[in-house]
Amino acid sequence: MLAAACGMLFSSCSKTSVEGNVDEGQDYRMIIALSSGSDALTVKSGRPLLSEAPGQDIQGITLYFVNEEATNNVVLKKVISESEWANALPYGDNTGKSLEISIKNSDIEGRLPVGTYNVYAVGYSDPSDFEFKAINQNDTWSDDNFYADIKGGAEDDGEEVFAGTLKVYVETSDGYNYLTSTQGQRTTPELVLNRQVAGVTGYFTNIPVSVNGKTPAKLRLIASGKNTRLNFVNLFGEETETGTTVNYVVNGSVSATAENLPYWNGTLAGYEVYTIDLTTWFPKGIAASDINGDGYVGWLDAINYVYVKTNVTAANLDSEIADLNTTWSTAIKGGEGNYKALSEFWVNPNASAQQLVAGSVFAGEFVIPFTRAKGNINTFELQLLDGDGSILKVWNIKVDQKNTGTVEVPVGVETPAADEDYIYSIYRNHMYSMGDKTLNAPGSDPDNPDPDPDPKPQPDPDDDGDGEDDPQDLNTTQDLQIHVNDQWEIIHDMELD
Repeated sequence: MLAAACGMLFSSCSKTSVEGNVDEGQDYRMIIALSSGSDALTVKSGRPLLSEAPGQDIQGITLYFVNEEATNNVVLKKVISESEWANALPYGDNTGKSLEISIKNSDIEGRLPVGTYNVYAVGYSDPSDFEFKAINQNDTWSDDNFYADIKGGAEDDGEEVFAGTLKVYVETSDGYNYLTSTQGQRTTPELVLNRQVAGVTGYFTNIPVSVNGKTPAKLRLIASGKNTRLNFVNLFGEETETGTTVNYVVNGSVSATAENLPYWNGTLAGYEVYTIDLTTWFPKGIAASDINGDGYVGWLDAINYVYVKTNVTAANLDSEIADLNTTWSTAIKGGEGNYKALSEFWVNPNASAQQLVAGSVFAGEFVIPFTRAKGNINTFELQLLDGDGSILKVWNIKVDQKNTGTVEVPVGVETPAADEDYIYSIYRNHMYSMGDKTLNAPGSDPDNPDPDPDPKPQPDPDDDGDGEDDPQDLNTTQDLQIHVNDQWEIIHDMELD
């Protein structure tokens, strides 16, 4: 679909030559497209995962042309550099990026004669947290060798990587050879790369101040599995966006050997996905941050602190601070009007790239997909820890609503089990999120911050997954919401309890 969109909007797709221009009619042209748009959040090794937004930020792409009909050799290896990929332009509704490339005569001659080829591509950050298996020109192609390992083993969870494949043909017309993806038609091939990792985010507010007399210091998410190898297998030229047909691909392997962390019951062990240090977000400490004395620290305490009050609750908020929405953006600066600066109470360490509801915390990681654990081991567990690392409280994460419609999976991959609510696999190109945080939410774009931000959580009244900024409330013993966003666009409900 995205590739087709680029074809319809061909004039808007950026064009560049891989290594210089060639004579018209003698160059081979291709369009390289990523299946999600750019949010321009760049760090050393790719973008940080700060929301559910389907963004991407890679710096390089490598293409492998494999002769299908003869030796199955890599007849041509091409690298699209960061400077070349920088010319790629958004297309459609800013949901993708696309670049038209041309391959010059010196690469074509003797390497891509008339015939059938499989083109494989991988998009990556540069520098990367992954070490890619070396595949060189003239090597015999093997899908088993198309993979990447996390550098240093299991210290990191990974970063964003894209990959895809496409069958193309070199044919002859009017005395010229040309590249096409449809036999007998002179159409420019469009190779779409899909995200190969999963995303896991947590966006929380109303954190308990004390559990059995102990003060919380961290929130930690652990998982039943962790892989260190990302296999670029079962690739599709384009993955579904409709939600009625979903490809459930677990493409991770090589289990991490690092020491496991305890689950709540002490007999099971898991791996850290992320840890949130509460003192980083609340400079005064979690115990001193419960301004209204309700036993939880969150967005209401931020409001109480800024307006120098102690009795504001969700029930009396409108009567206690009638002008909240009109004065908040000024009040958070402190000083004038007898207000206190929000930064004295709460600090978002990602403020330069992310807007959050005041009094909330956030974490996000890219994760190599893994298969659900055998036996009675929940896939995720959210833990509240004290300063010594002891577990004070946990929330288990279960699937509330798995999949609807027809599920199509490639041979060799795992189909979700509808009856295993707490035990499920983590699939590539899926987002697993607790709390709703999208860059479509009003004021969530750091490049265009809301000049009058709303201090209250903003759940989407239509519950369509678009425009929400609603941290997960931890002030409950009931089920909490987590979402699975397959293809990073379609949200299915999950729960914590």
